[in-house]
Amino acid sequence: MSAIVKCVQSLNKDLVLDWNNSLKKILLLCVASFVGIVVLAIGINFFYVEHKMAKEYSSVNSDAVIVESRETVIDASPETVLATLTDINEWSQWNKSVSDASIEGEFTRGTNFRWNTESGAINSQIKVVQKDKVVWVGKTFGIFAVHSWSLTEVEGKTRVVSKESWEGLTAFVLQSSLKSQLGESLETMLADLKTGAENNQ
Repeated sequence: MSAIVKCVQSLNKDLVLDWNNSLKKILLLCVASFVGIVVLAIGINFFYVEHKMAKEYSSVNSDAVIVESRETVIDASPETVLATLTDINEWSQWNKSVSDASIEGEFTRGTNFRWNTESGAINSQIKVVQKDKVVWVGKTFGIFAVHSWSLTEVEGKTRVVSKESWEGLTAFVLQSSLKSQLGESLETMLADLKTGAENNQ
C-alpha cells in the first residue's frame, strides 16, 4: 500500500513539474508574442507617418482620430500676423512653449523646419503658404499632425483660426488624453501669437 502511495505522490510531483514548465513556456510565448506585436506595430506606424509626411495637404484631416480647432482676434494686420507666424527662427521669442526653432531656408512650400517644445522635438514640413493661409505637417513620438492657419481681416484686425489633426499609433491609443492636450496647446499658441504679433507692429 505504501508503495502505491509513493508512486502516486511521485506521479503528482512529476505532473506538477510538467505543469509548471508548460505554464512557464506558455507565459514566455505570450510575452514574446506581445513584444513582437508591439515592435511590428511601431514599425508599421513609422512607415505610415513617413508616407503621410511626403503627401500634399491643403487642410487638416477631418477624419483623423483627433481634430481640434481654436480661434482668436489679433489687433494687428494680417501681414504682421503672417510675418510673425512664419519667422520660424524667432518663435522662441514669443512662443512660450518653444525653446528653440530653426528652418532650412525660406518659409516656402516643401521647406523643412524643426522645433523643440516641452513635449519634445517636432520635425515639420511646410505644405501651403498663402497671404491668408498656412499649412504644415509634423511628426513626433509616433504622431502625424497637420496644422492649418487661416487669417481674415476684420475691421483692421485679424481673425486667426488654428486647426490641427493628429493620427498615428500614439494618437489612437492615447486619444482621450491627447485631445484635451491638443486643444490647450492651440489656445496657448494663439495667445502667444497674439502677444507676439501685436508687439511687432
